[in-house]
Amino acid sequence: MLNIIGLILLVGALPLLSAQSSTTTGKPVPVPTCSSDVCNNATTYYSDINTEYKNTSYCPFYTGTTGLYELNINGKSKIVMCENGFMVWQRRYYGDNTSFNCSHAQYEGCLGNPMQAYWLGLEDMAWMSYQSSIYWRIELKHCNGQIYTRNYNNVQIGYGPEYRLTFDLQSNPLSNCSANDPGDSFDLPQMSSGTLYDAPFYTYDTASGDNPPALYAGGFWQSSSSMLGTNINAEPVSPQTNKCISGGYNMNWFTLGPLLNCNTPDCPSIYCGTNLVASKILAQPS
Repeated sequence: MLNIIGLILLVGALPLLSAQSSTTTGKPVPVPTCSSDVCNNATTYYSDINTEYKNTSYCPFYTGTTGLYELNINGKSKIVMCENGFMVWQRRYYGDNTSFNCSHAQYEGCLGNPMQAYWLGLEDMAWMSYQSSIYWRIELKHCNGQIYTRNYNNVQIGYGPEYRLTFDLQSNPLSNCSANDPGDSFDLPQMSSGTLYDAPFYTYDTASGDNPPALYAGGFWQSSSSMLGTNINAEPVSPQTNKCISGGYNMNWFTLGPLLNCNTPDCPSIYCGTNLVASKILAQPS
């Protein structure tokens, strides 16, 4: 993997919960429901953009590179957030009103604001993963205040319409039950085949029946449209939440519940992973 130094990043550079506000007006930019206006026209809203790497497709691979960068992704100029060698592909947190309950076509493009709640876009994710195998760092914040991180090697996202997420499970470390390891929510029998994780991206308009995207109000990769599994694009809970949410349809990392040892009558372990107040996907070539 390129430049392991980037792995020293955790959540210190950009807090998961707080919106960034270094706009040209000094105030957070409001983002309408399922809007791509800010992320597609970031130069209109932001002035402090690094253009030194505008002919490359990835964030520079060294620490101290946190900020907005102009890159060339999928043949077009794009303003993205870089964090110490990683590119922010996804960020959602309690307190930001950006809607992630969007159509499949909307998820193909960017959503939100690269400085706040944000989605890079399936088309660009697929393009980047075909240029190079991708390394993911997923960061989660639970309502108990704990930050959990999970790393994935050799991530690839296929082209549409399914945008299948695949990676070799054997190349990724198993949970070591450390204080900040949420477990491997992708490596579940119903979500993998042998040693390969392979799942399409579902949204409310591409799945039928009692499906996760409709219930969670956010699209994500699922092994089947009727499987209630991990969805970190779902609605985050308030940091003040002190017990599990009835139904378990909030921002969810499926394997986190059992690891929190909260299998009690008022908090079944299956729902303990739903008390997430923030999530973030960081990516770089592996």
